[in-house]
Amino acid sequence: MAFPGSEKSVWRVVLRMISLWGSVFGIIAIAAGSPFPDSAFWYYLMLGLCAFWSLIVLIIMAFKCVPHPGFMIAFDLLLTAASVFICVIAGFGTSVYGHYDDYEYDRLVYEQRARCIAALVFSILVAADHFSLFVIACVDVDNRRQTAFMKAPHDEFTYV
Repeated sequence: MAFPGSEKSVWRVVLRMISLWGSVFGIIAIAAGSPFPDSAFWYYLMLGLCAFWSLIVLIIMAFKCVPHPGFMIAFDLLLTAASVFICVIAGFGTSVYGHYDDYEYDRLVYEQRARCIAALVFSILVAADHFSLFVIACVDVDNRRQTAFMKAPHDEFTYV
């Protein structure tokens, strides 16, 4: 695949691939560790949206097009916020299931705890990845605005 741009676009592709594969492996890990797959609906939804968005961006970049940075800001910020929300939910889930002073071993409780830990790890990975992509998109928008400002004719008046 030929991707557009300079060395910076390589980092974008790498981050998108990390997001895509982290989301896919997160869905697999949560589904494999879940005795009740329906109870992990929120994790599947968030990780599925992240994987779908990353796949769309990679396909667009493969055709030597770059999506508008403002569009990238909106979706990456939305996915970052959703990932952080899911991280909070998964964090509460890891503290609720299975305590150190339990007298008996309950396989169901420990499977749910393992699922919550897997959801937490992959959600943190995806949240950090989308946050870094959000920051990169913010820098791209700022660079785009600066070049547009430099190309525009300027008056000698200052507008307030």
